[in-house]
Amino acid sequence: MKITRYQRFWMRVLGCIVLFAVAAPGPCDAYVGPGAGFALLGSFFVIFATMILAGVSLLILPFRTLWRMAKRRTKVRPLAPRVVVVGFDGQETRLTKQFMAEGKMPNFSKLAQKGCYSKLRTTFPSITPVAWSSFSTGVNPGKHNIFDFLDRDPRTYLPRLSSAYIGSVDRFLKIGKFKIPLAKPEIRLLRKSKTFWKVLGEHNIWSTILRVPITFPPERFYGAQLGAMCIPDLLGTQGTFMLFTTRSSDETFQEGGMRLVLEGGGEHFRGTIKGPENILIKGDPPMEIPFDLRLDRTKHSAELSIGNDTVNLELGVLSDYLKLEFKVVVGMKVAGLTRLMLTEMDENVSLYVSPINIEPEKPAMPISHPSYYSTYLEKRIGPYSTLGLAEDT
Repeated sequence: MKITRYQRFWMRVLGCIVLFAVAAPGPCDAYVGPGAGFALLGSFFVIFATMILAGVSLLILPFRTLWRMAKRRTKVRPLAPRVVVVGFDGQETRLTKQFMAEGKMPNFSKLAQKGCYSKLRTTFPSITPVAWSSFSTGVNPGKHNIFDFLDRDPRTYLPRLSSAYIGSVDRFLKIGKFKIPLAKPEIRLLRKSKTFWKVLGEHNIWSTILRVPITFPPERFYGAQLGAMCIPDLLGTQGTFMLFTTRSSDETFQEGGMRLVLEGGGEHFRGTIKGPENILIKGDPPMEIPFDLRLDRTKHSAELSIGNDTVNLELGVLSDYLKLEFKVVVGMKVAGLTRLMLTEMDENVSLYVSPINIEPEKPAMPISHPSYYSTYLEKRIGPYSTLGLAEDT
C-alpha cells in the first residue's frame, strides 16, 4: 500500500508524541540533583507535544462544553458568594488574644466583632505538615499519614521527605557520550485522604488553592492550585544557596550552602554557578553558567555579567529575580530563578546566590494545576519564588 505525504506527516507526529511519552523524565531523589529530570521537561519535545495537545483540546472543546452542561446540576443559592481562608502558620493564639486586647491587631479585632472568634485545637504533633494536612483533609494524622517533615526509608533507615515521592531514572540508551532515558519516573504525593477542595470540585464548586503546605505534586481537581512545601529547588534539594567568596574556609563555621571560590583580584572577579546534573551526558556533569563581576568600590556597587544579562548590584542589597538558563544539549535548556547580593567588597569580596528556584513560567516539574497556572501567575505578578519553603537559607 502506498503511503501518502499526508500520512507520513502524521506518522512522524505520532512518533514524536510516543517518544516524548516514553522519554519524559522527572527528578531523582529529593535530596540529590535531578539533572535531566528537569532538563528534558524544557525540551523541544515538550513544546511540540503541548502544541499538538492544544490543537486537540480546541477541537474537542464544543463536545466537552456540551458534556459539562449535561452533567451540571441545579445549583443551590449559596449563603456567601465567596469564602476566603487565610492561614498564618505558627501564630500563637494566646499572643493573638493579648495583642487584640492591647489594640495592636485592630484588623483581627474587627473580623472577630463582625463574625466570630474561636480557638481551634491543633494536631499532635503540632507541626506544620501535620496540622495543614488535617486542615486540608479533615482527618487525623493516622488517616492522612503525615506525622512530621521527614520519615525514614524502611530499607535504609535514612531520612526522606514524608509527603512526596520523587522517583529516579535508572535505564538509559547510551549513544556515544549521550544517554537517552528509557523510563518515565514517578512523582507522587504521599498524603492520604481526600482534600476539601477535591470534594467541592466533585460538586462543581471551584476552588483556588495558593501555597498551602503539603500540596506537591499538585492534584487534579476542579480548580487551580499553586503548590508549596516540599517543592525542591533546581538542584533537587529543599534549598541550597551558594556563596562565592575570596575568604579562606573556616571549618569552625558552616553556612549550610555551597561555598565556592571567587577567582580573580583587584576589580575583576569570576565564578561559575552550578546547576543540576546533566544525566543526558556520560558522567552526569553539572550544568554550569560562568559570570564576571566588576567592582566599583567608590560607589559600593558592582556589575555582574552572566549569559546575555547584566545585573547592577549594590552592597548589601538583594537583587530582583534573575533568570538563569542552563544548556542541556543543542535545543534543550532548563530555566531557574535566583537572587544575588554583594555582601562584602573590602579586603575580601563575597557574592551570595540564593537557591535556584524552578522558573514558574517554564516549570521543570509539576508545581501547579493546571500546569499553565504557574505561568499565568507570573504573567500577572512577575517572577516569584516557587521553593517549597520560600526561605533562602
